[in-house]
Amino acid sequence: MSITIKLTDFTKHPLGRYKSDSSGSGEAFRSEKLLPILKNSNEKLIINLDGTKGAIGSSFLEEAFGGLIRLEGFTLQELQQRLIIDTVNEMYQIQIKKFLTNAEKLRLAGKTPSPKGPRL
Repeated sequence: MSITIKLTDFTKHPLGRYKSDSSGSGEAFRSEKLLPILKNSNEKLIINLDGTKGAIGSSFLEEAFGGLIRLEGFTLQELQQRLIIDTVNEMYQIQIKKFLTNAEKLRLAGKTPSPKGPRL
């Protein structure tokens, strides 16, 4: 089975990296939508990125997805097995893959902070 999250159910205007940038930031999306499911379920997570008002910025995507590795302690392998990015915009998929790969390189080099709290 799988769980689907539509970005547009969270915000129609994804903007910024941090919560201090906007309530529709990548940090907010990660902490409020992605983490609860990833920590409390073993289901695959389908994330639909279509339908937003305007383009989704790279800072939003890096913080939301790269932050899962950099800050939350997930590994690239875990996320490759659990995340499915659903979008008609292939560039978003390419960017997210790049951000996850770069975050994994930092994790393996020991250049990421400790995860925020215990993983379930």
